[in-house]
Amino acid sequence: GSNKRLTEDERIEKELNTERQIFLEACIVRIMKAKRNLPHTTLVNECIAQSHQRFNAKVSMVKRAIDSLIQKGYLQRGDDGESYAYLA
Repeated sequence: GSNKRLTEDERIEKELNTERQIFLEACIVRIMKAKRNLPHTTLVNECIAQSHQRFNAKVSMVKRAIDSLIQKGYLQRGDDGESYAYLA
C-alpha cells in the first residue's frame, strides 16, 4: 500500500520551512518595531532583502508570516488595506 509517513527529505523540508517562518516573523517584527508603519510592498521587500543571506524567501512565505503576526496581535492592517502598523 501507499506509505503515509513523510520521507526524510520531506521532514527536513518541513522543519526548514518552520524555521524560515519563525525567522521571517522575527525579521518583520524587527522592521516594524523600527518603522512603526509600512506599506505592504516595502515590508515584503525589506524582509526578503534581510533574509537573502540565509535563504531565498518567497513573497508567499513573507505574506504567511505577516498573516501569522496579525493573528498574534503584533501587526494590524492599515485602513487602506495596503499597509501595516506595529502594535507593541
